[in-house]
Amino acid sequence: MMQTAGLILAAGLSSRMGSFKPLLPLCGKTFIGHIIETFRAADIDPIVVVTGHEASRLRDALKETGALFLHNERYAETDMFASVCIGLKYLMGRCDRVLLTPADVPLFSLETVRRLLKTEAPLACPAHIGAAGHPLMIDCALFPEITAFAGEGGLQAALSVCKVPLSLLETEDEAVLLEADTPSEYSALLDRSREKSTPGREACLALLRSRNLPEKIIRHSVAVADRALVLAKALNAAGYQLDLRLVEAGALLHDIARLEKGHDKAGARLVTELGYPHLAPIIAAHMDLNVAGREQITEALVVFLADKQIQEDVPVTVEQRYDSRLPNITDPDTRKLVLTRRAEALEAQELVEHALRGAS
Repeated sequence: MMQTAGLILAAGLSSRMGSFKPLLPLCGKTFIGHIIETFRAADIDPIVVVTGHEASRLRDALKETGALFLHNERYAETDMFASVCIGLKYLMGRCDRVLLTPADVPLFSLETVRRLLKTEAPLACPAHIGAAGHPLMIDCALFPEITAFAGEGGLQAALSVCKVPLSLLETEDEAVLLEADTPSEYSALLDRSREKSTPGREACLALLRSRNLPEKIIRHSVAVADRALVLAKALNAAGYQLDLRLVEAGALLHDIARLEKGHDKAGARLVTELGYPHLAPIIAAHMDLNVAGREQITEALVVFLADKQIQEDVPVTVEQRYDSRLPNITDPDTRKLVLTRRAEALEAQELVEHALRGAS
């Protein structure tokens, strides 16, 4: 199996929007944080970041990621190709190939990276509607010739000297082309990130059916989602700012691993593997209010409560949901657990009702 390194270019990247672009927020992460997370999910190692402008700030922000850092001392007077050469020279002999990307193209998908890893071409990149995007995959055999190039034209000219054709892997992943040089482009990236991290209703239903779940579980999930949306919309009308798309997706997928032992944790792991890590905390919390958080109303708490107000696919009160089960439970430990969850559900219900009473 070939060892693939990741090379992220963050030297000299300043933003016309008045902020340091690699660390711009993007749906709970940063530009560069998204890239590192995607590379890690594809088992790419090592991940090397070439710094320049704001180097110490970048190191501090990424110190928990395990990334390695190289510094382009002359970032202010050199172009991106100088940083490419710094990274490739370091990686010579340390990997079989590299995935190369600037830090301002953050949202290419894990599927796109995995497709690149499967190609045997020495030089390849994803393309959308014929336009080449990032990341660029370069075989280690090309490193010496690229780093020895001393002419004009940067990386593109250096690659042309290698006389190796660039293989374009056509993809529906438009994000391989998306960067943010203007506020409107940044807004488009934010919209894309929300869409990418949170699937819509039809996509969620397709995921449930792909797991061969019984229809009764899918009907229950739809009913929970409908109830969760009613709660979330009422809370938003009362002044909260809950993400309705996140609530709906979390509710629809809360039982995605229902046939597995420990389905709350298994479901959280599964959605993370599927590329939806923002949903994992909601799914992990749908059984346990302590996980959802007792002190504030969040998307996770709303889904937790909605699940307790639906039995199969029928709306019920929390008391009805649990009290119908208790007479049939003889095991003391099971009974204690059910009573604990009943109390937690009532606590969540009171928290939501209090918030709605206060707004009326």
